[in-house]
Amino acid sequence: MKPTIKQLWGALLLMPLLWACHEETPGDASDLAAETIVVSGAEGYRKQTFAEGARIITDRAYKVTNVPDYFNGFEMLTSKGKANNGGTITTRMDGLVYIVAPASAKPQGWAVVPNTIYQDRDMMYATADQEVKLSVYMKRAYAGKPVEIPQVTTFASAVPIARKIVYDVPEEPLATSSVQGTVRCNGTPVKDVVVSDGELTTTTDENGKYVLHSWKRTGYVFISVPSGYEVPADGLIPRNFVRLDGADEEVADFELTEADNDEFTLFVMNDIHLSNTKETDDVQRFRKEFAPDYAAMLAQTPGKVYATVLGDMTTDTRWYRNNFALPEYLGEMERVAGAIPIWHVMGNHDNDIRCSGPSEVWDALAVETYRRVIGPNYYSFNLGQWHFVVLDDIVYTGANAYNTYVEDVQLGWLEKDLSHVDAATPVVVMTHAPLYRYSGMADGVLLANKNFSNPDQVDWLLEKFAKFEQVHIMSGHTHTNYYCKISDRITEHNNISVSGSSWQILGPEKPQLSKDGTPVGYTIYRFNGKQMTRHYKATGRDADECQFIVYDLNTVPATYGGNAGSNQLLVNVYNWDPAWTVKVRENGTEIPVVQSWCPDPLYSLAAEGVTGLSSAFLPGTGVPHMFVATASAPDSSVEAEVTDGAGNKWTQTVTRPKAFTWDMQ
Repeated sequence: MKPTIKQLWGALLLMPLLWACHEETPGDASDLAAETIVVSGAEGYRKQTFAEGARIITDRAYKVTNVPDYFNGFEMLTSKGKANNGGTITTRMDGLVYIVAPASAKPQGWAVVPNTIYQDRDMMYATADQEVKLSVYMKRAYAGKPVEIPQVTTFASAVPIARKIVYDVPEEPLATSSVQGTVRCNGTPVKDVVVSDGELTTTTDENGKYVLHSWKRTGYVFISVPSGYEVPADGLIPRNFVRLDGADEEVADFELTEADNDEFTLFVMNDIHLSNTKETDDVQRFRKEFAPDYAAMLAQTPGKVYATVLGDMTTDTRWYRNNFALPEYLGEMERVAGAIPIWHVMGNHDNDIRCSGPSEVWDALAVETYRRVIGPNYYSFNLGQWHFVVLDDIVYTGANAYNTYVEDVQLGWLEKDLSHVDAATPVVVMTHAPLYRYSGMADGVLLANKNFSNPDQVDWLLEKFAKFEQVHIMSGHTHTNYYCKISDRITEHNNISVSGSSWQILGPEKPQLSKDGTPVGYTIYRFNGKQMTRHYKATGRDADECQFIVYDLNTVPATYGGNAGSNQLLVNVYNWDPAWTVKVRENGTEIPVVQSWCPDPLYSLAAEGVTGLSSAFLPGTGVPHMFVATASAPDSSVEAEVTDGAGNKWTQTVTRPKAFTWDMQ
């Protein structure tokens, strides 16, 4: 009697188990089993467990479902952001080897393991708009003879699975070119300064000297400016880096000056979006509104003062149309009275849209103009007792198209950079796009969601900071102002924009707001030892005058979120975080305050009728820093009191009914 198909497949599935039990030579049986494989000749895999929810590609949120029971718990080499990593599989004993690939791939010489015969279900992964059926494929392998991992034409690659995988990552040969130099302060060598080319790091010796065997792919070498020192600047650009010309041997020296910066102030600005657009008159408004305000605050701030811009200094789509790009932005910032050097962060709108090539290399090309005009798009420096890390979390994929995450080369550099930093050192991470964003409320609790293109990429980045006791993320991009406590160790502050809705809301009678109702401005951070506090500053307003606004919802039209007859007060606390308290008193008696998720009424009024307003700035977006109190009468006297985590207190007395007008405070 001939065996049935089902019996044949059953025998095939048992073969690896039989081979694993047959040990022909002494030693560890697991090392001799057919299910132990060595993967060589490939780079870019990430090992993980093949189980329900495993990622089929690491930079995508494509998770496997319906994993066959037999293979559940195997090790898998997931493709690390590439469609086909290639390489070979070698076994120490004869047996079957396995790969996972789309069912439609049908790689030549590989047979499908018919898992659906036994489980009546299909293994899948899901994209945004479809489900892709997966199969486990098998092939006979002989001890010591490599089996090529097949290339597949569909999006997901063929990935190896086995009971045990030894992943042999080939080492890149040492670069034959080098860069060396000395770091000095007033002629004296400075020891232990971290030097990097964007891939490798080293430190200076007792003579202040360093040597890097570098491939020079970024075109420069930079230092992580040590605490207690500063670097000279060319205009607004700190010279923490030296450009390289690509010669086999190059010299790059650095000069430091001593600075007592254990206490300092940091001005944080972002999303300036200068473009010289006639319709918005952005440059003239920047000169009249922002520049004098910023200059005045610089002049009146005592002690050491530094500045950063968290990306989107310009608008990429207007670089060539309006003849206004990064050099012109620098010119405008240099016009500010008392302008100081700026630590820049790259934003999505700071890429060059005239680069060309396939999408997978667009980011590497589009960044070159920024590197030429501004400098490194990721680097680190130290101020006082703090370590600052600047990251580029925009991966440009085409003209005005991008993903948000930190790519692998940068993550590799980050790991090396942080290896030189003590775990007790507080860290500030500066990015353009936020890691987290609020999406609403449930049962009175704000819902914070990971904001990278693939949520898992947020975890991969934060893993690099696991040893640190205190990590603060500063981001921009959203043009709003919010604070998110990610964990007891990690917080994120998404900072308000200078341009509001990218200067699109016009007219002297209209308040310049961001879509969360926060007036345009910037944030001033104070550092003292390991302590940090922050203060929101509205452009054109006194620093303590504009911290919150109170709406009388009885007088706000329903179109803008009002609720006639409700006697409700809506308090928008622009710079709120969980350490803040919000109190409302009616005729001297405190009444309950409840955090809410709703749009800002005044922004809805300001945005009304604006022609061509970008979709990102349409009104109606919920705001995480809203609070509601219900009074007992429509005309009672109300006092709102807001206190921040440092004990600073602001109060506002509201005479009701309070009119809803353009110029309300």
